[in-house]
Amino acid sequence: MKSLKHLVLGSLATIGLTSAAFGATVSLVGVVDAKYDITTGALIQNNPNVSTNPGSPAFYRVAVKFLYTNPSVGQDGWGNQAFNVNMNGITRAPAANLGSVRPNYVPNTGQWFDDPPDNTSAHPLFSFNSDAGPSSTDLLAVTTAIDPASPNINPTPGSFPSDPRNGFGKGGVATQVGTFFVRWDGTAPGSITLDLLQHSFYTQNNATGGGLNVVDTAGIDNDAVVSFGAAAVPEPASLGLLSIGALSMIRRRRA
Repeated sequence: MKSLKHLVLGSLATIGLTSAAFGATVSLVGVVDAKYDITTGALIQNNPNVSTNPGSPAFYRVAVKFLYTNPSVGQDGWGNQAFNVNMNGITRAPAANLGSVRPNYVPNTGQWFDDPPDNTSAHPLFSFNSDAGPSSTDLLAVTTAIDPASPNINPTPGSFPSDPRNGFGKGGVATQVGTFFVRWDGTAPGSITLDLLQHSFYTQNNATGGGLNVVDTAGIDNDAVVSFGAAAVPEPASLGLLSIGALSMIRRRRA
């Protein structure tokens, strides 16, 4: 079996990435945006409060988003990312579809359209968006990418202003890449860590509008932790050490 590193590199190779040492930051964001019945998979509630223990099991949908900040000169925008989903006290959704609940990663399949007069040509938001791990349902090496040259991002000044790709993750507005479903028993605290493995940026040839995705080997990858339920409150003397430990776990610069 291939290692996870080889799987990630393999998925990157399929979308034509090279590498360079720059320093942009990509921060993952996880949001619990829906709750579903444990027996039927029917929707119970949108945007449920998971900060307290409800006392009974249910399925929950988690939306995965990202922010792109602090790019260096030449880093025109977000190009790619890959992440793992790690669970603690939370379990996977059923092995088969149940109502609205799905066992696999569900990618954002949104589109954008060319501007008038040619406003009928549809383009996907992402050229690649899939669970690239050993299994299509293991939530490992979930990889998302744009293709900045198909079509070109802003090939000439004023062209395709409706093209959203240049703004992905910018301006404090997180961009959603997909969702997945989990089961929480509702009686004990649990958590999900979205472990960002790497990211890339795209660099644009302003003369032609063509672009190339480049792996940001010196960028900062910020994981996200989604917490379920009320946990025991730590002693005041230990709060400082816990905060430092959490920061060291979540914020990492890739060598």
